[in-house]
Amino acid sequence: MPEIVAVGDIMLGRGVAEKCNDYSKLMSCLEAENILRADIVMGNLECLLGQFREKNSLAYSHFFSKPHEARKVLKHFDLVSLANNHVFDFKDVGIDTTLEFLKEYGVKTVGVGRTVYEANNPQYFQVKDLEVAVFGTTTVGNPHNGERKYVVSKPDALFREAVSAESGKGRFVVINLHAGGGDYQHPSPATRSLFRELFSSGANLIVGHHPHLVQGYMQTDNALGFFSLGDFIFDKFENGRNESLILKVHSLKDLSKFEVLPILRRQDLRLEVANEGQRYKMLQKLAWLSEKISTGESDDLYQEWFGNPYKRLLHSFLNDFKRGGILSVLRKIKRFDKVKMKILVSGFRSSKTKFKR
Repeated sequence: MPEIVAVGDIMLGRGVAEKCNDYSKLMSCLEAENILRADIVMGNLECLLGQFREKNSLAYSHFFSKPHEARKVLKHFDLVSLANNHVFDFKDVGIDTTLEFLKEYGVKTVGVGRTVYEANNPQYFQVKDLEVAVFGTTTVGNPHNGERKYVVSKPDALFREAVSAESGKGRFVVINLHAGGGDYQHPSPATRSLFRELFSSGANLIVGHHPHLVQGYMQTDNALGFFSLGDFIFDKFENGRNESLILKVHSLKDLSKFEVLPILRRQDLRLEVANEGQRYKMLQKLAWLSEKISTGESDDLYQEWFGNPYKRLLHSFLNDFKRGGILSVLRKIKRFDKVKMKILVSGFRSSKTKFKR
């Protein structure tokens, strides 16, 4: 049995609720083959549990799921990270009810707390003779107006101190990292740099979420990091979003002993294991993506796709203005925090020479 199994983004609302009236059907294939069995099974929960009246006006999409249906999926998980850009979709009450239901289901949570220190706290597991500390953190968020009683973890200096502290105690450190984005197959230079920083802080395993597409991985002598496992359960299919990976780590003392299981999502949203031909193509692509990361070519490929960052940001603001006027633009500005600004500025700097006229 694997020691850790990790999946990508889990979104159980919107189109998932519209297409599937019984969530037990979503993973019937995986259940039949006992694929989600390990000492620790984890993923990123990209929706809230419950039904809510008040929406966060700063959020574009508002993801929620009926708790009794969500339980049919989440009962297979030991832990989910809530540190993502949808955790405040329904302000504090959304987090309140989600934490209550997950506690009822016996699912541990990371990435959210009443204080920064609580948000940065890990959950602990015992795997054979090794203690494991699992964190959740995000570079993207959707804060709401007014006072907030919850804080979401960010991979800043305080977070890295928490990681170093756990590593210093001899624990195996796992980080669920919500970062990147852009629906693109190569990670941003800033995200790749962040992975290196977290490795230096003591992280042994980093599992990335948020880009929606499968991205490559990087590996050192004592650390392994997957930038994105893709969308595990979601309601979109375009540009390869129906493909995802299940990561299986078989030994925490030898991280070369891991495997990835390619998974496909059908139009009815049911998951199925890729057949031999599909599996070969997906694993070949993963190897190519990972090679580009190891050589640093992924940075150039990302910049080519991203284009001139100044023009891209201006285009984004113009689209916001067309959709909702000046209030929509102001909401975008309010969503920018220190971490996001740091990533944006680093993107500007890395492309300054390339786009100079």
